[in-house]
Amino acid sequence: MKTQTYYTALLCCALATTTVEASLSLTLNFSDTGANYSSLNNDTWDGSTTDFDKKSVFEDAVQAAASRWEHAFTDSTQNLAFTINVGWEAKSGSTLATGGPSWNTSAGNPITSASLNWDNDGSSTFYVDSDTSTSSEWAKFASSSQDFGGGSINIERTYYNAAASSAARDHSDLYTVALHEIGHTLGVVGGYPNYDSLDIGNDGDLDLNGGSEIPYLGGHTNFTIGTPEYVDTNTFLFPNDGESIGATYNPSVLSSTIVTGIRKDLTAADILIVAGIHGFDNINTSIVPEPSSSSLLAFAGATLLLRRRRSK
Repeated sequence: MKTQTYYTALLCCALATTTVEASLSLTLNFSDTGANYSSLNNDTWDGSTTDFDKKSVFEDAVQAAASRWEHAFTDSTQNLAFTINVGWEAKSGSTLATGGPSWNTSAGNPITSASLNWDNDGSSTFYVDSDTSTSSEWAKFASSSQDFGGGSINIERTYYNAAASSAARDHSDLYTVALHEIGHTLGVVGGYPNYDSLDIGNDGDLDLNGGSEIPYLGGHTNFTIGTPEYVDTNTFLFPNDGESIGATYNPSVLSSTIVTGIRKDLTAADILIVAGIHGFDNINTSIVPEPSSSSLLAFAGATLLLRRRRSK
């Protein structure tokens, strides 16, 4: 049977398996070949931190991202399982990482395997979190919803305003990048038939169950909302106090850009897109974990193009 492979990138051997029992089951196969652990940054590391220590935290963070996707579909009656080969290679331009699936062209176009490769040429730097369950490095959290024709759905879960002393402020968040690229391995990529078929009428919208029509371009969502706490061109509060990327940005994990210094969690929009691709039912679109009420900021609605490559 014929197999096809597609890759897309985000802007800017050990074997591990996820611990969550899920209708979506992702196995991660890590390779050290070409690894550049010096590109990783953490608030507790110093000159004595070894590559072995960094490797362990790196793999845990990627694993956490895979588990986050699994959690969204734990109760689904639809099953999907495949292996993601995680490695390192030089990326052109400002690309942070690339991800994409291989699939069998038989009925249903089942994904059979996938690849996720991190940039190792020294031009990309990442903040890697020792505990992705807390996001405590960021002082503020923004959440908002929007109606794309099928009722209001969550489209934003963004942590921002990291402490000036934290490495999270100055580097791309590896957990966010991993969420994005794993989304591509799940079929959010132009050329994958199940994804392309969501654009009924070829009008630039992904037509989802429930009636939502989410704008997209290639393998990315394509909409913007108001930047959190944006006041005017003289008042800068996002991504950090005293800094600004402008009045609007794309808040979803599956957008084509990542902003240095912030963390994105999966939104309902991201989850609904993957559910539409594979027919997942009984989906869980809630945030994991819930942010504390003291840090929650809700908002109704010039992107910083740090590292991006659109899908091929």
